[in-house]
Amino acid sequence: MATTLTLVFKPDGSTELRVNGCKGPSCTDLTKSIRAVLGETTALMATSEMFEKPEQAHVVVGAGGE
Repeated sequence: MATTLTLVFKPDGSTELRVNGCKGPSCTDLTKSIRAVLGETTALMATSEMFEKPEQAHVVVGAGGE
């Protein structure tokens, strides 16, 4: 699943940043620079994805059967 970031600008001037498709706490690292530009963070709300085990890539190097 691809990671998507959604930035919502509300009528009161506040913003909401939503992350989908990013398992584990790495979503906070992913959004760190964006949150710094937006200003003070008033709340962080974890989704169920934050508590899931991050997916790991498996890389196989070399030709089979050698």
